[in-house]
Amino acid sequence: MNLVDSLVYQYRRLRYRSKPAPKIRVYARRSVPAWVVRVLAAAATASCVVLAGSRSPMPTGLVIALAAGMVLWMLARPGYEVAVTSVLMAGLLLFSSVSFNPLIGWILVAAYFCVRLSMVSCLVKWTSIVELRAILTWRDAVVAALTALIGCASVLPGVGVWAVVLGAAGLLGVAMMIYTRTG
Repeated sequence: MNLVDSLVYQYRRLRYRSKPAPKIRVYARRSVPAWVVRVLAAAATASCVVLAGSRSPMPTGLVIALAAGMVLWMLARPGYEVAVTSVLMAGLLLFSSVSFNPLIGWILVAAYFCVRLSMVSCLVKWTSIVELRAILTWRDAVVAALTALIGCASVLPGVGVWAVVLGAAGLLGVAMMIYTRTG
């Protein structure tokens, strides 16, 4: 490279660097701020852990401390790691409980939304906006409604563990049918 080419290169580099980046405006349909999605993901994380620990022999203060730690982690750095860790923690708390937890359906709904909302919130910044279609699709609504129905049925008197297991197996079949057919 000769002296003239070097000077031209330096001039162009300085000229293009001094221009401010253009502002981009994106119009979205029904949307919410990204911080709302992150706070909802943290709430789903906390409810998943606290509901699972409600029948656990672990002290209540420790369960609340675990949930608070998961909430802080979700707010600071949302992602798959915190969602999977909170669902795993809820599973371990359920496994350690001495009796059948009738809140299992609601724990499943909270775990589902914990994972779903953390997937969305890890992709956006605090100041972004998120379309509602990215957060909740019709498939999510069907799976959450069926899970909530199983949760309501599990707290009715006279409903045994096998009925809840059968309902969960039916839910798994419906979820597999919905998600494999629609991509």
